[in-house]
Parts: sequence; structure tokens; C-alpha cells
Amino acid sequence: MSVVCGSLVAMFALRSVHLFGCLIALAVAGCANTGDQTPQTSAGGALSRPKTVLIYDFVFSPDVAVVDREFTARLEREIGNLSVSNQLVAKRVNAEIVATIITILHDEAGLNARPGIEDDPALKDTALVVTGQLQDVDRGTRAQRTPVNFGGGVVADMTVSRVFEGTKTQLLTFTTQAQKGAAFTGSAAAARSAAINAVLAGESVPTQNLSPDVEAQARGLGRAVADKINAYATQQGWVNKADLPERPVDTKPAKNNPQKLPVAPAKQGGSTIPPNTIPCNAFTKNERGNWYVKGPVTIDLGNAENKTLQNLEITPKFFTIGGVDLYEAVQKNCGSNQRP
Repeated sequence: MSVVCGSLVAMFALRSVHLFGCLIALAVAGCANTGDQTPQTSAGGALSRPKTVLIYDFVFSPDVAVVDREFTARLEREIGNLSVSNQLVAKRVNAEIVATIITILHDEAGLNARPGIEDDPALKDTALVVTGQLQDVDRGTRAQRTPVNFGGGVVADMTVSRVFEGTKTQLLTFTTQAQKGAAFTGSAAAARSAAINAVLAGESVPTQNLSPDVEAQARGLGRAVADKINAYATQQGWVNKADLPERPVDTKPAKNNPQKLPVAPAKQGGSTIPPNTIPCNAFTKNERGNWYVKGPVTIDLGNAENKTLQNLEITPKFFTIGGVDLYEAVQKNCGSNQRP
């Protein structure tokens, strides 16, 4: 570039227009080494560490089908015929991905990550907002055909934004997919799996496990997304050892005797249900005998607090929140609130 520009300058007396072309080249491409481009997210220096990271539900593109026959069969054995089984499978897969991202961001970056809800209070403070859409990896490169199954050929198109003083700014976008191999390996694998299950236990999702293949795909995709966010957090200087949780490693062999958990005393004339707050005016029973909540409505149930429900049909023995069956709790508190 410098040789070309020097030649153009030398010809200034004959053809001044060439000098103008060189100046344009200097401005656009540079006649000297300018180094790497400055990342657009750090033009003004590193951003402040977010107080909360909100992981919102994924959007499933129409070209992605979520099929898990093992999971569906277990549901049907448990609660009978399911008219919305595909939606329920997608809901469980989504929760698995979100819980995996939350666990990794918390355990490996020390970030305060949790599921995001509509009009989340954290949006009024410094927060990261993570949203994503699941797409067919081959979209746009082949003729339209049967949707690809979630178990293979699916990518996540992700957007990470920052909310500060009520203003939302997009920080980065990326596309990623699950890599081959387990999402968690080594001595920390069991602890990570337990942490994911703990997140799932606090959400209004089916308690039945996904089949091993679908679960591995969901957690692998969650790992891929979380790794990208962790790399960005490290670049911004948000990852500090002081913020990382301590996870003691138990070197003793596990005992075969199951640990007994405390049981709350049963109330007379009814089953055991811990104290809860359920606004019955938000729940109605439909023609299928299931409870429905339009929402959004926030409840406390069992050991879970401030859980938001929205557009949810509640069937028996299906949703567990805070260790309590949601249908049983609503039925006990709001049994007379039925649709005429």
C-alpha cells in the first residue's frame, strides 16, 4: 500500500486526482499498519460489571422440531393422554438450556444469573439481557422440507444486551451450536448436574427427565452459549476469583443409604402442602379439568419465592415448584374457582 501511495504522490504534478484517490485509500484502508480493530463494545473502556444476568426463554424457529419419544412416553404414563405434548417437550428442552447457561455463568464466572421474566425488576438496574433463537443449521442453503429435529443440526442465534439506567444497548451477537462430547466432565460434572437440577426444580416445567440424547444436546448447547458469554465477561474484566463460588469436593465414597429429608406435618383432612401464596382469581379450570393461568402472576410455593407463571395449563402431577405439585396446591386453595 505504501509503494502505491508513494507513486501516486509522485504523480501529483501531472494528475492531482490521483492524490485525492490516495487520501481516500489512506482513510479507508490505511497506508500504514493500524493493528487490530477496536471492539465496538469497548470503545469507551471496559463496561461495569452487571449486577444481574437475565437468561430469557429461547424462541424455537418453525424449522426446528422438538421430539423426545422417551420423555413423552413417561409423561403419558404419568398423567394420561397429552394434547400439547410437543409444546411440553419444547418447554422442558428450553428450561434445560437456560438452567445450564445459568449454572455455568454462576459457577465459572461468578455472575448472578437467573431466568428472566417479563418486566423484570432487574431491568431498572445494571443488567445483561440474553436472548436467543434456535435455528436449523442449514437454513437458507436447501429447499424447504421436514423440520430438523432438535437432536441434531440446530444452532443458537444469540443476542447479549446491556440495560443501564433504563437504556438498552446491544453488546454482541453470535451463533453457536453444541459440540461433540459431554457438557461437563471431571470431578465437577456431578456438582454441575445437581446445580442444573436445582434451577429446574424452581421453574414451572415437567419434572420428568429428558432422554439422555436430548438432554446431552440441550446441555451441550447451553455450554456453548455460556462459554461465549464467559469469554466476553473475561474480556471486560468481570470475572474475579472472589466472586466464584466454592464447591467442596467430597473425596469419601458415597453411601448407599438414602438421606432422609424432613417432612412437614400434614394438615388434617388434606395432603402436606407448605405455606404458599396463590392468588386464586388468576386461575380457572378449563373443560379438560386442568387449571389455567393467563398471567403474568407471581406466587410463592414450597421453598420457592417470586415464581412467575404466564400462559400455562397446569395438569396433575406435572409441574413442581419449590418441591410442591402445582396442580395439587392450586386445587387445594382454589378448588371452587371453576369455569361455568
